[in-house]
Order: sequence, then C-alpha cells, then structure tokens
Amino acid sequence: VEIAKDAGDRLLESRALFHTGVWAAPAGGGRAEDLETSIAIAREVGDRWGLALALAASGSALGDADHTAAAAPVLEEGLAVCEELGERYIANTIRYKLAGAQFRLGRTAEGEAMLRGVIAHARGTRDVYSLAAALADLGLSRAVQGSIDEGIEMLVEDVALLQGSRQP
Repeated sequence: VEIAKDAGDRLLESRALFHTGVWAAPAGGGRAEDLETSIAIAREVGDRWGLALALAASGSALGDADHTAAAAPVLEEGLAVCEELGERYIANTIRYKLAGAQFRLGRTAEGEAMLRGVIAHARGTRDVYSLAAALADLGLSRAVQGSIDEGIEMLVEDVALLQGSRQP
C-alpha cells in the first residue's frame, strides 16, 4: 500500500487495499476500513473491476459478521457492477451471498430467485461447489415454505452430487 501511495498510483493503492482488506488481519478476518477505502478509490479512478472485487469482499464480510442490513446494498451494487462488466464468476458468488442476506432480511422470494440464478449458472459451468451450496439452501427454504416435495428433491440431488464429486 505504501509503495503505491509513494508512487502516486491510486489504482494500485486501491488494489493493494483490497488485498489487505481481505487477507491482512489476524485469522483472515480482513480489515473493513481498507475495503471501504479500496471501494472509494476504485470509484474515484473508474476501476470497475477493482470496485466489483472490493464490493464483493466488503458485502461478504459484512454479511459474515451479521451486519445483514448493511451487507445487502453493498452486494447489490457489486452484482450490478459485475453485470455491467459481463463478469460471471464473482457475480455468482455475490448472488449466493446476497441470497443469504435477502433471506435474513425476510425477502424470501428474492432470496429463492437469487439461488435459482446461482444454480442455473453453476449447472452451466459445472461449478459443483456453488451448485451444492445453493441446492442445499434452496431445498431447505422450499421445504420450510411448505413445498416439501420440491425441497426434498433438491436435497436428494445435493446429496447425490456431493457423494459423486470430490468436494470436501
């Protein structure tokens, strides 16, 4: 970060702050203030890719820390930037994290729709990890919502997927 500052390279500073924001803190907990600064600089210099990365990390960290109301709009903005760029993989991770935030905010229909998008993308790219996670969450949600057969069908598919893959 200091090298980028000394060089006056704001884009590099933003990217370095993203990395320290994600990785530098003890136990991998990240540094929220570095992510916030990374977001601000990425906006300032027009670095849409860096902005997408920093928003995804910040929104995920907020959600993981149980700051759901703060996480949702950050994740929504991150998804919008990814879609603007045509980016698909970070976008799918954001969709998954955003679905969780939507569920916790009582926006169940939106969360389920978001998970269906994660599942569709994961099937198309053979992303077993995302597919397994989203099937489990959507299957449970459908069962709790009263669509027990649909939920169980998803959960059975999820178990078969995990048994037939090399996922941990």
